[in-house]
Amino acid sequence: MLKDNIIKINKAVSGDRMVERIREISCYHRIQASEGYRAAAIHCCNKLQEAGIKSALLSYPARNERWYLTMRVFQEWRCREAYCDLVLPDSKRIADFSEDNLSIIQKSYSCDYRSTPVDIVLLDRGCDEGAYEDIDIAGKIIFVRDSFNSYLDWAVEKGGAIGIITDHIAEVQGGRTRYDLLDIKKYNTFWWTTDNKGIRPFGFVLTPRAGDKLAEICREMCKENDKDGAKPRYPQATCFVDADFYDGFIENVSAALEGESSEEILITAHLCHPRSSANDNASGVAAAMEVLNALHTLINKGELAPLKRTIRILLIPEYTGLYAYLEELGHEKNKIKAGINLDMVGGRQEKGYGPLTISGLPRSTPSFVMDLAALILDDLKKEVPGFSPGSLVPMFNSATAEFTGGSDNFILSDPSIGIPTPMLGQWPDMYYHTSGDTPEVISPYILSKSASLAAAYAYTLATLSEKDLPSILGKAYVRMQEELTEIQNRALQGELNGTQVADEYRHYTDYYVKACEDYLRFFCGEEYNRVKKMIDLETHRIRKSAEDMLSHFFSLYGEKIALVKKTSVEDKYRYIPHRKYISPVNQPADYVASSDSLKAELNKYSKKYRPLFSDSSYAELLIQYYIDGKRTVAEIAEKVMMDCRKGDMEAVHQYIQLLMKLDLLNCVESEN
Repeated sequence: MLKDNIIKINKAVSGDRMVERIREISCYHRIQASEGYRAAAIHCCNKLQEAGIKSALLSYPARNERWYLTMRVFQEWRCREAYCDLVLPDSKRIADFSEDNLSIIQKSYSCDYRSTPVDIVLLDRGCDEGAYEDIDIAGKIIFVRDSFNSYLDWAVEKGGAIGIITDHIAEVQGGRTRYDLLDIKKYNTFWWTTDNKGIRPFGFVLTPRAGDKLAEICREMCKENDKDGAKPRYPQATCFVDADFYDGFIENVSAALEGESSEEILITAHLCHPRSSANDNASGVAAAMEVLNALHTLINKGELAPLKRTIRILLIPEYTGLYAYLEELGHEKNKIKAGINLDMVGGRQEKGYGPLTISGLPRSTPSFVMDLAALILDDLKKEVPGFSPGSLVPMFNSATAEFTGGSDNFILSDPSIGIPTPMLGQWPDMYYHTSGDTPEVISPYILSKSASLAAAYAYTLATLSEKDLPSILGKAYVRMQEELTEIQNRALQGELNGTQVADEYRHYTDYYVKACEDYLRFFCGEEYNRVKKMIDLETHRIRKSAEDMLSHFFSLYGEKIALVKKTSVEDKYRYIPHRKYISPVNQPADYVASSDSLKAELNKYSKKYRPLFSDSSYAELLIQYYIDGKRTVAEIAEKVMMDCRKGDMEAVHQYIQLLMKLDLLNCVESEN
């Protein structure tokens, strides 16, 4: 039945229709909390209604000091005009908002230096303040070639720089370099959530090619000034920004195909980002809309059975809209049984876009839904007959991966929210967050695969029956064995000792057992009892298989990969932290803005302990996920280090201590 439904859905979705939707959406400059974003949201809502799908525009206040769960919000922003003209040594317009919206750092403040030229000072010695003790930047525009955020505190707030020019391109190892994008501008934005103590910087963005030329001018003028002090040392520019901030609103688009019960399956995609931002993320929005369109058509024709559960799509400003939506839902969020997040799902793979990838769930949020998504992907890949009898080969690159943050799935999959949500996306992305992300990079074919996967996933969960379980359970069993085999391979390569192998086996096995038990949330009555028997048998098979694999491994390699006695846990790691908040904290800096002492604590942690994680943002999310009011810090650290494959117990302890100082946690001493 599942395979038949996938075939029907794949035929019903239209890649061309999604491309047209992307072209429409990409015309809007969709900065969060702005008139352009609102216009795009209204456009999508209208298109859904025209297709006969129930939809609504949801609105939430956007103003400084407003919080939605653990996220601090910001004011609405409007830019009417902005440009920067080089006037010394030559006259040339180097940035113009009317020609390219990305020519300005988004959420810049107004300025008017049309009749007062301003010096441009190149800061090319890195972002450390100590490297520029010999340079006066007060009242000047700084030209930086790496992330401008590293300069805000000391160069703008402390040093008195009034504006920023940047030509920075975020490079991706093996994916793109600065010189792959010589004539492309990066999307840059300020994220003001307070009045900024009177600091009102503005900024302009250049392409790498234009930046190279400006940097050469800066260096040549400095050399000439060193030879002849009468010559000007810095280039100069006149500039103008007409922009304002004001209390406004953010909007979500909510649309649904209603089922028999109040339970829901949720599909999220973020609608924000500058014009045109086609793959990131008009593609996710178009795919989500197409899911409802295709399912609506198939159900009305009688080709698919009616829904037991509602399928809802939520088009949002990334993070912000989801935090607001979940806060408004309150306990009603419990009706959402599972989700899928669509983020960058239509890029042409021949143009530097990576495999269509399903990123899974954190181990703290066990569910079978990732196995379902992986199973659907397997079927979608069976396209063209191969040379072997009965074989079918895929015509696109794809992958399944472990949990990753970076999109709205990290909010939903937090155990305090409890909505297991895989993410469908592509990485690397050649034109991610740049002016090169235009409709021309979009593949109707990849879009059709993305929408088909999301539609089949949502529909299966919305109509889940006991007949669907054997194939999903089979996929989960294969995935578990592959992951346990990977643990063995890491041990054979010298990454793990015998004790660590046994611990990781237990960790992964517990996850798959609990993921298997997650089916029970979807059933009731006699069907529940039948499913319960099936699940009991399967969990027994999972544990027995893992035990047999581990025993066989040690029988072969036990002498080479020996068990190691664990060191005793220090008393300072035995306390049990309790969360006082719902939803993950993404920006601890939001909690320290009004306190110098808390800023100092955050800076201390960031400099001393954050580098001990291979990926600090990822590790800090996992730490929060594993805080359940039962685990000690040592137990949390053990799980985080297994999931990250690197870490440090003291760093975990220090992060938890930081959250306590921010009044987000309390704790009790462990009885053990």
